[in-house]
Amino acid sequence: PASASREPRVELTLAAAPFVVPFAQRVALFQARIEGDRRDHQSDAAAALAAVRPLGLRAKIRRDRVFEDAMDALGPLPPGQLKGRVQVMFVNAAGQEEAGIDGGGLFKEFVDQLTKAAFDPDGNDLFSATDEGLLYAANAAATGPSSKHSRLARYEFCGRIIGKALYEGVLVEPRFARFFLNKALGRYNYFDDLRSLDAALYANLAGLKRLDPAAVDALGLTFELTTTTAGGAKADVELCPGGRDVAVTASNRARYVQLVAHHRLNVETARPCAAFLRGLRAVIPARWLKMFEPEELQTLVAGADERVDVNDWRAHVHYGGGYHPSQPIMRWFWEVVEEFDDRDRGALLKFVTSCSRPPLLGFRALQPCISIHQVNIRDDDERLPTAGTCMNLLKLPKYSNKATLRDKLRYSIHNGLGFELS
Repeated sequence: PASASREPRVELTLAAAPFVVPFAQRVALFQARIEGDRRDHQSDAAAALAAVRPLGLRAKIRRDRVFEDAMDALGPLPPGQLKGRVQVMFVNAAGQEEAGIDGGGLFKEFVDQLTKAAFDPDGNDLFSATDEGLLYAANAAATGPSSKHSRLARYEFCGRIIGKALYEGVLVEPRFARFFLNKALGRYNYFDDLRSLDAALYANLAGLKRLDPAAVDALGLTFELTTTTAGGAKADVELCPGGRDVAVTASNRARYVQLVAHHRLNVETARPCAAFLRGLRAVIPARWLKMFEPEELQTLVAGADERVDVNDWRAHVHYGGGYHPSQPIMRWFWEVVEEFDDRDRGALLKFVTSCSRPPLLGFRALQPCISIHQVNIRDDDERLPTAGTCMNLLKLPKYSNKATLRDKLRYSIHNGLGFELS
């Protein structure tokens, strides 16, 4: 039971040996804790105490300035208010407010767009990507585009973004390197974690430990490391006092290897990682996260990296507006979904729920469940499929044949922009 989680012994067990409890049960416990906390912060009474509107803080967000506007609106909030409801109003490129009342769907779209802007390694330079495309906080000495907010303040806000997504149960796209996930959990990184940052450096250092003594001496290494400074210049950093004058030998190479790994994993990004962690913990208490391993935290943030299970999806769908699973159009619909490739299935799921990956605990755990609602039309060209992501609702016109249904559905899921398509 959830109440048992409050017992100190259970807390200690989950923090020290989380593997003794299956992942699905820990996710359920995590979600139950958040749900209880949300009741405390998102009730009308909580809103009154926080002096905000009952429907939540209203944030006006320009689509071409998502990160900046979001940081202005949400960055200064104390943790209690950040946990409250947030209502989003999007402003398009023409400066006009987009149609649509935020019942939750606009907020999910906002979180999706915000995370893409915040964690784009080619966009704001706060994060870099490994060769595998996994993200981590860029070197603290790196420089990015000018901003009225300090670099560390922006890292802290990025932590808040991930925390708020976890708090609201919104799965997001960014995928992080293992060593960065370790830092997000407040853990220390060791030599083997270097593989997740720089596989080539890891291999070279591992090879150094196996070289014969003469080969080590021939390399002419010293206890210093070349790093990148502000402005992109290169500089040598001593790994220990007087390191530039200390030669690496067979007798001290193990220490050299550990110091290089420590500097790359724990020193270079120490300040941005600490800022990110402050932001994350402003929303999600550290003890709630410590029951997860790094890869499990990634799954919490972004969902499982697995194919959409169409059978599970179909088993947990509600039909409305006159639709019934035995009707030909519903048979066509599920045949089309089964024929879709992974990209199309993910796009359809995102179109309906705002996330391209399936729910953490399967479709049975999705609240509210996905609904398919009938829209009556006079001819096939009258309307396209539309969605209400706040209710996980697909509004599907009653097309006359399977081919038309497939074509119209594919067009909608790959061309929908906000709430303006309909």
